[in-house]
Amino acid sequence: MAWPRPMVPPVLIIFAALLLLVPLTVSGATTAIAPAVVAPSANQGKAGTYLVEMTRHAGINYYVRVPPTYSAAEPAGIHLHFHGQSSQGTAPYFDHWTKHFLSPYNLIGINMQYMDGDNGKDTQGKLTAAREAIAQVMADYKVIPGRGVICSFSGGGLVHALFTAQHAQERGADWPFCQVALYSSNYRLDATTGVPMGWYIGVGGKEWSLANLGQDAKGRTTELLLATAKGGNPDLYFNVIKEKDHIILDVDVQEAATIFPRVDLAYAPFLYAPDFPDKELRHVVDAANALQIGIAKNALAKVLAKAGIPEALKKKAQDIEARIDARIARLIALTTELAANDPVLASFYGQLYLAQCKGIPAEKELRTILAAAAKQKGFSAALTAHAQFAKAFSELFPGDYRVAQAKEKDLEALATYFPPGSQIGRMIANFLSLR
Repeated sequence: MAWPRPMVPPVLIIFAALLLLVPLTVSGATTAIAPAVVAPSANQGKAGTYLVEMTRHAGINYYVRVPPTYSAAEPAGIHLHFHGQSSQGTAPYFDHWTKHFLSPYNLIGINMQYMDGDNGKDTQGKLTAAREAIAQVMADYKVIPGRGVICSFSGGGLVHALFTAQHAQERGADWPFCQVALYSSNYRLDATTGVPMGWYIGVGGKEWSLANLGQDAKGRTTELLLATAKGGNPDLYFNVIKEKDHIILDVDVQEAATIFPRVDLAYAPFLYAPDFPDKELRHVVDAANALQIGIAKNALAKVLAKAGIPEALKKKAQDIEARIDARIARLIALTTELAANDPVLASFYGQLYLAQCKGIPAEKELRTILAAAAKQKGFSAALTAHAQFAKAFSELFPGDYRVAQAKEKDLEALATYFPPGSQIGRMIANFLSLR
């Protein structure tokens, strides 16, 4: 399913395509200006979808979508989207995001809307407005900074990349994300810049040569794959959709969303710190959000064991305990799933999840799962094959979206090392189907 047709009149689609034939450049890429600390607005706690017209930035709006999963008792993350050239008409629509990201993972959606339709004009101003939009949403709702997705389509990649260049060095209020999604995006910055992230990179066969989209997507994928040799996150899905033209498809977003549960557990904090201001709980919350779950759980046990603990404090501690235990259960369940189906991701995430659980029974359980997986036939061979694939990838697509004929047999041979349901196995199968 594509974006609803009424979103962008045909003349705008044609105009956008013409714009994309011209090399996109970033104007106004100056030193970033931090958004002012903002107070809650009249929209505080508002449900559903609504428009915000920015008074400080003429011609810039944003839409907010609050999923039904959000409540004061269930703080959310952020999903930020930058639209493409002349496609500001798509900003009110959250259908794909709500279906695959917002409701399943309790994320509040922000769709930026630049009424001039030109991401290359005053790109810095557009970025500053986006940061202010995020700050306002964080003031109006309970948002856990660091748990979120940043994505872009087409020329929206210009603002997206500038955001990365200026603020992706530390996860938090300035960079509240753990995943990136590029939907046919003119994102032209080294993908390894910034904190570790999970990446979805999608491009269509029918748009491959449009504004260098295919080569841009291939370039970002190459950078990320080569970085895995130095410990970079291998959670990357490069998706070439043969019949896709210049549009976001539902299958794009669906595929991107499969990455989020893994990076959420690997990188994102999960407690809304302002809910637990008590001095007795501060070190517990800090440790939990630093993903030192073993330390947090042991410290919390000491708090709950104290005689005469006030009832209000006890309830807060029990709330944290329930959230930590749920987190541990997710870590074990996902590690079990990866160990059974994906040697590459199991090897990478298993070590991160294991480190989080140091000093508690879950550590032993995770070690047992990972040790059993490592003994399985083909596990080590898959890791070696992934390294070979990473080195060979840059030569797979010398022209268009089809794999070089001379590389097909090598790719077929590599495919035998990966379980069919693994991320890299599915990716290679897709490449071979493009012939």
